[in-house]
Amino acid sequence: MEQQETEYQPASGLKAVFAAAYNGLLHTVSAQRNMKVHWVSGFMVMLVGMALELDLGARSALFFSVFLILFAEIMNSALEAFVDLHVRAYHYQAQLAKDAAAAGVLILAAAVVILFFDILWHYRDLVLDSRSAILRTLGFGLPATLILIWNLFFPLPKWGKWVQLIVLSALLVPLALQSHDQFFTVAAYSFTIVGVHSRLRFAEGKR
Repeated sequence: MEQQETEYQPASGLKAVFAAAYNGLLHTVSAQRNMKVHWVSGFMVMLVGMALELDLGARSALFFSVFLILFAEIMNSALEAFVDLHVRAYHYQAQLAKDAAAAGVLILAAAVVILFFDILWHYRDLVLDSRSAILRTLGFGLPATLILIWNLFFPLPKWGKWVQLIVLSALLVPLALQSHDQFFTVAAYSFTIVGVHSRLRFAEGKR
């Protein structure tokens, strides 16, 4: 029996548009390995932004560079899905398009890493004077990062994901109380919530 394709119905209304966008974010975080790496890296940058009393320029550069690379990875994933949908067999031009998009993300990621270490180098005196904040971030942030990695890369039952979210949120509390930037604090919590929710939403094959 021939299967009929259903006509695509775009989201209508502001609520539906935001729901579709959030659904796309959850699916990308849950399904794309590179996005998971960027997600964990972004979470770690948020922890650094909470710990160090950087000026507005450095904070803005870190904040927007993280979300810029996340945007680039989402666009790369969208392009790959589009190419795979319309090109059933191997085609050199299709592969070239996917490789070029991946190269763009790679270059941007390299630039962000260089920017991150450049900021740390220029603020090395501040870093050396912030030993207690760094130790606190290592003590609570390292376990939180490992749990986030566990959540994104390894399967767990639903109750296990909820336990991870509770533990992650608890580990961030001491860091949030001593945070130098509330935007980084909110972003760090957002990384944990979206990361766990992505796996709750899609890890069991839900669509």
